Amino acid sequence: VYQYSDRPEKAKTHYERALELQTESFGPDHPEVASTLYNLGDTWMTLNAPDRALVCYERALPIYEKTYGADHPWVGDAVENIAKAGALVGDDIKALAHFERALVMRESQFGADDPGILACLDGLAAVLNRLGREKESREVRERAETIRSASG
Repeated sequence: VYQYSDRPEKAKTHYERALELQTESFGPDHPEVASTLYNLGDTWMTLNAPDRALVCYERALPIYEKTYGADHPWVGDAVENIAKAGALVGDDIKALAHFERALVMRESQFGADDPGILACLDGLAAVLNRLGREKESREVRERAETIRSASG
């Protein structure tokens, strides 16, 4: 509740304590630990600390993959958030790899022309542009605009 209110600092404190207790009780590779790491990452993003969020998402991802399989939607969420946080900290190579992986997962999940892939397309276009790959960036932006126009 705190995470989505005006009290993300309080959410951070609660998630950090929960993470400590869950790790002690269940071990560091338990799915509950991964979920708390993921939520803590979201809270760090809210607090404009993408470097700390990135650490949380990167710790959660292998637990999700092991627990649910590489194609699970939660894995896709973690991959996409690693891409977003990576882009915010200036690691465009990491962001590119994760946006590309997330896009494949989202296309499989939602379809190639579904608005559910727009965040991946937008992030991918921005990273490609920063990497000097303007033609590819433009193609991705045009694809996103086509989807936006079609979804009205």
